[in-house]
Amino acid sequence: MIRTRNLVVTAQTLVALEAFSTLNPAEREKIAPHFHGRRYAAGEFVIRQHESDHGVYFVVTGSVRVTFFSETERHVSFRDLEAGAMFGELSALDGDPRSAVVESLDSTFIVSLSQSHF
Repeated sequence: MIRTRNLVVTAQTLVALEAFSTLNPAEREKIAPHFHGRRYAAGEFVIRQHESDHGVYFVVTGSVRVTFFSETERHVSFRDLEAGAMFGELSALDGDPRSAVVESLDSTFIVSLSQSHF
């Protein structure tokens, strides 16, 4: 599976995201350069449990499944996130490694924001 990296994120891209939909166009234009965009194929991992990346992710199109595992690696729970959703904010806030696996369920476009810009 090929992951396309560094897709351009524009102010218009951010309109589709609930967290930024109420910003005016000038505000979205100002923050858009801080985002990075990537496309993921179905079944591709966006993040893995215990990774030390602390970015925040937003689903622009498509959907992802977030799966939590116990310390013994038993599947504990999952939830599906659709376009407009945000994930990864807990790691960005507390600096701890990732507590879940996030996998794309279909062709998905995701934009991310580094911990420092978040």
